Amino acid sequence: MVISQPESVGPDNFHGFVRVNMMDLRDQLIHELWLDLLTLEGKPGLGKIRLSFQWIHSNVTFFADLLDKVQVRITAETEEKRLMEAALESFRGLLYRNT
Repeated sequence: MVISQPESVGPDNFHGFVRVNMMDLRDQLIHELWLDLLTLEGKPGLGKIRLSFQWIHSNVTFFADLLDKVQVRITAETEEKRLMEAALESFRGLLYRNT
């Protein structure tokens, strides 16, 4: 990926390029990465840039994984609610016992 300024054209426009391993993005999640800006020869030293990437290579897999994560979260939230209700019921019992 070449990094440049769109408003200027020419050899002075080049700021560097970055390499991204697509296999690191195969989980289809959003990745925020600090990457070295490389020279035309592929050497670091031009600075760093922070970029966000998401590679959705399969809508079916992406939405199936998303649905699984939502289901896990719903299950966890439901359990947390149950525990909070049980704790609240214990506090109510203590409150009524002491009055």
